[in-house]
Amino acid sequence: DEHCQTNLPNVYAIGDVVRGPMLAHKAEEEGVAVAERIAGQKPHVDFNTVPWIIYTSPEVAWVGKTEQQCKAEGIAVKTGQFPFMANGRALGQGEPGGFVKIIADAATDRILGGHVIHAHASELIQEIVTAMEFKAASEDIARIVHGHPTLSEVVKEAALASSLSGIALSDLEGRLDYVNPAFCALWHIAPEDAVGHLAIDFWQTPRDALAVIEALGASGRWNGEMVARRPD
Repeated sequence: DEHCQTNLPNVYAIGDVVRGPMLAHKAEEEGVAVAERIAGQKPHVDFNTVPWIIYTSPEVAWVGKTEQQCKAEGIAVKTGQFPFMANGRALGQGEPGGFVKIIADAATDRILGGHVIHAHASELIQEIVTAMEFKAASEDIARIVHGHPTLSEVVKEAALASSLSGIALSDLEGRLDYVNPAFCALWHIAPEDAVGHLAIDFWQTPRDALAVIEALGASGRWNGEMVARRPD
C-alpha cells in the first residue's frame, strides 16, 4: 500500500517491487520510512522530489515535472535555461557540454521541476531538489550567492532566467548602449536590436545578458533559439 505494507502482517516491501522510480536512493528513503513507521512515527516520502539520474556520459538528471507535463495538466509555467559553455569552471575542466533548465509556476514562481545535462548532473540536481522540498521560487535560487568559479553557478543562472521570464523590453530601454559583439554572435542576435537596451558582457554579466535575451525574445526580434557553440 502507500505505506509499503504488504498483505502479510509485519512484512513490508520497498524499492523496485513497489510504486515509484526504480532508484536506489528512493528505496533507501522508503526503508527509513518503514523503520520509522514500525517505531510508531509518521514518516513521509515526497516522490515528486526524488531525483531521477541516468549515469551516462554526460549524465542526465531531473526532478519534478517536465514542461510538457505541466502543459498537459493545464499549469502555466515559465522556464529558464543556461548552458555550461558559458561557465568558466566547466570550460576550465574541459566539460562545457550540457545545460540546466528550471521550470517554475508562471503565477507564483514556485519551482515545479528541473533538468540538468552535464558530466556532473547527478551532483548538481540536488540543489534543485532541496529548493523544491522547501517550496522555493526560482528567484530564491537566483538570489543566493554561489561560489565562483563553480558549476553550481549554472543552476543559479537558469533560475535567474526563469525568474526574469516575461521582462518587458521597455524595462531596459535607454539604460546603456554598449553591446558585446561576441555575445550577439553567440546568440544570433543582431547588434542593432540590442543597442540602447543594456550593456552586455556575456562572460562577466550573464544576468544582464539573460535579461536582454528575454526582452528581445518577448519583442519578437529574436526567435529564442539557443546555439550550442561559442563564437570564434
